[in-house]
Amino acid sequence: MMSTKGVLIPISTIAVSAIQQVAAQIEAERARLWFDARPPEQGKFLVKDPNDPVSIARFGVPYVVKNIGKTTAVKYDVHFAAILLQHRSTDKFVIRYSPEQRIKQRMYGSIAAGEQFPQKEEGGLRPLTYFIPVQDINGNPIPYPSEAAQSYYDTQSEIMVFGEMTYRDYWGRYKLSFCAPFLLVNVGSTTGKTTQQEITCAKYNQAESEYLNRPEIKPLPKPPTVSPIECPVPPE
Repeated sequence: MMSTKGVLIPISTIAVSAIQQVAAQIEAERARLWFDARPPEQGKFLVKDPNDPVSIARFGVPYVVKNIGKTTAVKYDVHFAAILLQHRSTDKFVIRYSPEQRIKQRMYGSIAAGEQFPQKEEGGLRPLTYFIPVQDINGNPIPYPSEAAQSYYDTQSEIMVFGEMTYRDYWGRYKLSFCAPFLLVNVGSTTGKTTQQEITCAKYNQAESEYLNRPEIKPLPKPPTVSPIECPVPPE
């Protein structure tokens, strides 16, 4: 027991409080990766590979991966896809890793606290723009330019960007599932009723990454039981 201003405080209570403070500090100091997809802009697209004779220019969604935490994220593994729903309310949108709708794009690496990939502009040099190639609901690539790509700019179709990300830091291993819809609307118009596809996307999206594993804090051992000691009173 510990005494403070005449009040007895159990040692176990102090230990629990210390553990809670350490857990709060870890949460404040850990890495936090964020996948930041951005709306496509007309005239910006994924260029074809000059070394691949069958490569084509493709409709793409620009993105960056940011570490908004305070610790370097290592061994991060991100896989993602972008699906164009040309019929916004009726096209079937399912998040899965199947042959007909698979996440083909992957990336690995580490990102220091406060940094991003690709890196920010430095020394007047414009950083490279990375794109997620957009597919139709059957997994086929969408060329740029094309009628399908133009349907997005004409506010007739919607893009779903989704994926998963795992990463580590000193404190543990994390997973983040993300999904974001992209839909252009005309000035003065509204998006209308929320579709089932957008509900599916919202349910899949996580606002915060979850722990896959972290150092285990074992429960405190029970205090030992002390038997009372009887002291005989000596005879007078």
